[in-house]
Amino acid sequence: MVKIKNLNFEELQSFVQNLGLEKYRAKQIAQWLYKKRVRSFDEMTNISKSARKLLSENAEIDVLKLVKVEESADGTRKYLFKLEDGNRIESVFIPEKDWNTLCVSTQVGCPAQCKFCLTAKDGFTRNLTAAEIVDQYIHVQRDVGEDRRISNVVFMGMGEPLLNFDNVKKAVEIMTDRNMLDLSTRKITISTVGIVPGIDRMAKEMNKVKLAVSLH
Repeated sequence: MVKIKNLNFEELQSFVQNLGLEKYRAKQIAQWLYKKRVRSFDEMTNISKSARKLLSENAEIDVLKLVKVEESADGTRKYLFKLEDGNRIESVFIPEKDWNTLCVSTQVGCPAQCKFCLTAKDGFTRNLTAAEIVDQYIHVQRDVGEDRRISNVVFMGMGEPLLNFDNVKKAVEIMTDRNMLDLSTRKITISTVGIVPGIDRMAKEMNKVKLAVSLH
């Protein structure tokens, strides 16, 4: 069973064609997943019932379950999500006057072992998939409503993003693709404790995304 939010747009096109569907269906599916944020293939009403059945037999949409939301007086919301394997991660929605920011997690636990960080005390369990990263955005955007569009994403929740480079890169591709979440690369920031090989890769493979380095 394919986690469909693990696929960038090119991969989504290949996936639907391998199922025997027309290539243009990928754009329709992406619109439903990322613009309308549906939870099931049955909601994709401009796709035939037979195609929806085929998709539901071969792919899954949501990979996170919302467990709890805590809201502060200033409107900041902290989200606790449960993963399919039972592990839990957090995301934080930060409202501002002219924009809204989402802080996403990239790992369960963290291998960086920063002394000041509570996540480090739990040790490292595993990397998040691209789908698990992207799904944080989709769940939170559903919750806060379309009138408060999340324009900025910061990779600085649980985990060290540059130690999960490939999945973070895939998540950024999905977030910035005009057929998918269509966010500006200038509004995405990856925060690192200074993983030099990852910074070097960013310079070559994700040089339009902002980098924040936390030295301590």
